[in-house]
Amino acid sequence: MTDQPDNPLRMKLDTLPSRPGVYLMRDKAGKILYVGKAKNLRSRVRSYFQPGAFDGRPQFTALTSRVADVEYIVTQTEQEALILEATQIKAHRPRYNINLKDDKKYPFIRITAEPYPRMFWTRDVKRDGSRYLGPYSNARHMRTMLDVMHKVFPVRSCRYHLPDSKVKLCMEYQIRRCEGPCEDLVSQEQYRRTVDHAIRFLRGNKSGVIRELTTRMQEAAAPASATRFRP
Repeated sequence: MTDQPDNPLRMKLDTLPSRPGVYLMRDKAGKILYVGKAKNLRSRVRSYFQPGAFDGRPQFTALTSRVADVEYIVTQTEQEALILEATQIKAHRPRYNINLKDDKKYPFIRITAEPYPRMFWTRDVKRDGSRYLGPYSNARHMRTMLDVMHKVFPVRSCRYHLPDSKVKLCMEYQIRRCEGPCEDLVSQEQYRRTVDHAIRFLRGNKSGVIRELTTRMQEAAAPASATRFRP
């Protein structure tokens, strides 16, 4: 069946949309065997039944030999598909997701709910009041982006609980990746403004944040320039 699925399944494969979404592979009894996500449902699902798919690995051959039907859920974005896939896997615990070790947790960027929030990446999403931005399908790219974010928006990533913990300035402050809230070098209001800019930037409002930061930099530089060049 791997190369030539039965007619009902073939008809289903031929009608799959070229949209992002989640697919659920079922056996003849209707039991969910496998849950996956795709940027393009049509291309991804049909690839399972192509000759030589997955280099003929026995795990996938065993899976496709049992598939009798494919159900799919269309999403607006690939990111939505990631979230829905994780939800479906947790709900159904499909046999082949476990066997193929596909039940992985995608990373999120976490902004903690503290007087001086921290920003770091995690794979554990908890109901603790924190904001979780993501998930991100490429962990390496996410870590690179987060590194750049800390340089532009100096939100702390340390594990101290401020303002309760009494600590000294660390290297993060020296390399300008933190504004030094541990020694009250930044007001809570100003620090939260930086956090807000970071969140808005991560949510896609890049032009608005850049425009606001540029205006603030120009306003801050204006008095100094006027004093420097006063006749």
